[in-house]
Amino acid sequence: MNYIRISPVGGLFHEFYNPTPNGLSTTALNLNGNELNANNLFWTLIFDIESIKQVIDKIVPLSPKYIAIKSDTNVFIRQVEIAKDSICNPQITPKEFFRYLETFSIVCKIYSEYVFNPHRLTIQNGFETDNYSASQIYYDCLDEQKNPYLNFIRQYILPQIRESLPSVIFIDGVPTFYNMAICLLVRNEFSNIHICISHHSSEYYSLNKLELYLIQNEYLFKMVDSIILEYFDETEKQLLSAIQNGKELSIVSNLIYKNKDKICVTPYNVKKKDYAPVFDVQYPASEMVNIHLQPYNMCYWNKCTFCGINKKYHFDNEETTVNALEISLNYMKAYLSKEIKYIWFIDEAIHPHKLKYIADFFLQNNINVIWQARCRVEKLLLDKNLIEYLKRSGLKELRLGLESASSDTLKAMNKFDEDFSLKVVEKICSAYSDAGISIHFPMIIGFPGEDTYERKKTYDYLHYLCGKYPLVSFNLNVFNLDISSHVFRCPDKYGIREIYYPCPLQDFLGNILQWERGEDSEKQLFKERDQYMREMLYPWMPVNASVRPHIFYRLSETARHTLRWKTQRSKAVPVANTVSMELQTEVLIPSTLVYGMDTERKVYIIYNWETHHYMIGNKYLIFIFDFFKTAHTISEAIAYLTTYDPEVYIPEDLNILFFNLYQRGYLTDS
Repeated sequence: MNYIRISPVGGLFHEFYNPTPNGLSTTALNLNGNELNANNLFWTLIFDIESIKQVIDKIVPLSPKYIAIKSDTNVFIRQVEIAKDSICNPQITPKEFFRYLETFSIVCKIYSEYVFNPHRLTIQNGFETDNYSASQIYYDCLDEQKNPYLNFIRQYILPQIRESLPSVIFIDGVPTFYNMAICLLVRNEFSNIHICISHHSSEYYSLNKLELYLIQNEYLFKMVDSIILEYFDETEKQLLSAIQNGKELSIVSNLIYKNKDKICVTPYNVKKKDYAPVFDVQYPASEMVNIHLQPYNMCYWNKCTFCGINKKYHFDNEETTVNALEISLNYMKAYLSKEIKYIWFIDEAIHPHKLKYIADFFLQNNINVIWQARCRVEKLLLDKNLIEYLKRSGLKELRLGLESASSDTLKAMNKFDEDFSLKVVEKICSAYSDAGISIHFPMIIGFPGEDTYERKKTYDYLHYLCGKYPLVSFNLNVFNLDISSHVFRCPDKYGIREIYYPCPLQDFLGNILQWERGEDSEKQLFKERDQYMREMLYPWMPVNASVRPHIFYRLSETARHTLRWKTQRSKAVPVANTVSMELQTEVLIPSTLVYGMDTERKVYIIYNWETHHYMIGNKYLIFIFDFFKTAHTISEAIAYLTTYDPEVYIPEDLNILFFNLYQRGYLTDS
């Protein structure tokens, strides 16, 4: 049967989950088999150099970044070109990745202010549209003033649909202004095409969590005919077969569908393929692969009160036998190519016994890879034989959901058994650091009932662990109230006084709801999170960067750079970055340095596009930078400047100034 699958348009490279080296040179949109993926084309048009030049002409140079752009537009355009060429390099360093992300974010900010206003464009989400209410999407998604994707859809997506004339369209991902506009435009032109939402589940989101409300969602079913709730690939085949053979959709399992004026739900009834891992190659010619080793096994704890990850499944979590795990691993072995150097296991929590079995399998079968996995903080992880197996098998990072260092908060989260102690956490950090394995802690701040004092315990503990064990890392998440979590079902138990619903629940398409946080506003928590992550993880990142630290971490993780970067780190304590500069060191300003006048404040802005740091200076500092447009030694510069204006330029002051400029990258070796 003729069908097409339409992928979402959102963040750049789907939030860097599928980076493709030539993605930003896409010149046309074509079907790839049955798939219509317009994401790369969308971003290619955004980062088209001629288009950017036209938008730059509109800029009013009031902010430091805009002053820097207008002071030398060619330098900025060159930075965009470099970012386009280099952003998908798998060998990229953290500072390089930030450099290119920040450059792209500045482009998005310019578009947001001067082209798409009031719509906001970001590299992590694309256009930020309100996708919570089905009725709002239904009424607004074909309004050019309210849907910034609409012209793109009409110009590039509809012609492909008209040419292929499919019988079925699968809409992958979350219902949004983008894909629901496609659905309504198809509805208006081809009423006989069946439109089905599929592959909407990610780690934290799924329409499955809304099943009770979906059967009342009249507006959503004005835009689509059906929604696959689970077992996407198998159910798609059943749906195609039923439509092709003129059968009733009631014979298709795992489906919500509209039958005349009634929304119907079919039973869950698909044979589980316990032993078949799910492979997702990260790059087209990749050395990195994501593997869901046992797709039908949930977190073996599955008791955390905040968690909604496992609530999207419709099967019981039966513990898999060793034999089933071995079969899964043999499947994996058969599909592993010689090019694969890294494995990122996306299973939600792998029991320590299974980790040892996996490590032993790698060793016995000479599978030489670097790998990463998730587990829980368990005393079993301290088994010396387990640690040795994991080390020898290539484990480089183990992710453990600690969430908090406050015993009261952990108890409210139902995170651990009663005998849990932070002493176990430190013992794990110590033992695994000695083995060269990084422990990473995803953390949560802002849990209901957590006050500033309790949160400070978490910050202090992370500071202690990271200072003592350099291989330890973390990321901070602000607590989200998931609609499928125990906290949502029992808000009074957690002191939640009020939950805010953005629309009637029968229209709701989100998984996260806002709630009355008391003294700690969400905005304050966001600010606190970014400040702490910058200080602890990215001290080199500018405070005024467009890319916030939590976004930088998020994109680094989805691109799997975090695993590569940890592989390159030494077991030893990192030596602080020191820069040696002598009087005979010959330096000049880097090609990425520009400066222009802030006419409002009557000062100069000196901006370095390599680091995205900037400084404020006067005409005397600019005179120094002009002098270093050609290479000179430090001694030559001091001699010239002190002779030129001895009342302004003092040798001792110049020595300190040149050292600081050199340290911060405003001067570089010739």
